Amino acid sequence: GKVVWLGGLDGALGKEGNKELKEHIEQLAGVEVKFVNITTKGQGGAVFNSDEDATAAINAANGSEFKGKTLVVDPWVKKEK
Repeated sequence: GKVVWLGGLDGALGKEGNKELKEHIEQLAGVEVKFVNITTKGQGGAVFNSDEDATAAINAANGSEFKGKTLVVDPWVKKEK
């Protein structure tokens, strides 16, 4: 899908950190990130314009270093109820 799961990050990123992370993923993947949100748990999600863009971001940014942490980028999986 167009949404990816992000993890492995510092929970104290805040708004500025979210913005920097968005730019980090955009530079690595060469695609536009519409929205990034990381919670205080150091994980969250990012939204892209297309499935292809999301896949490119997973391939390019997963395992990359961001602020001294190893970024985990995975497909977003909806939890079954």
